[in-house]
Amino acid sequence: MPQKKQDDKKWAELNDKLLVAIVEHDWPAMKSIYYEQALILKKESRDAFRFVHESAKMELSGIQGKTIEQVEIIFPEDACSVCKSAAKGIMTISALQEKSQLPVAGCEHPSCRCSYAPVLEEVVPPLL
Repeated sequence: MPQKKQDDKKWAELNDKLLVAIVEHDWPAMKSIYYEQALILKKESRDAFRFVHESAKMELSGIQGKTIEQVEIIFPEDACSVCKSAAKGIMTISALQEKSQLPVAGCEHPSCRCSYAPVLEEVVPPLL
């Protein structure tokens, strides 16, 4: 089967999975599906920014659903200079949702790997 047809078939499967994930409010699944779609677009040399952005939004929604109010952006070691300069420390989820933070506008990587990390108010000691 030619690569384009394989990609089209995979895209259709991902859309079907996305519909199920949306109904179930499965944020991690939605994050993963949008990112997989971004990778397909990247492979086709098409703009994947919107799908990477949606992936990040799903990540943020999943964190917010766990009663966490603040996050910080985690940058991979090889992040581009645009992403590294966007580091702003700890931010509230509501502020980030208004700004649409990730991926950072102008990011030099077609499939940005920057992500959100929840900021925990207190650390619970491990069970013995």
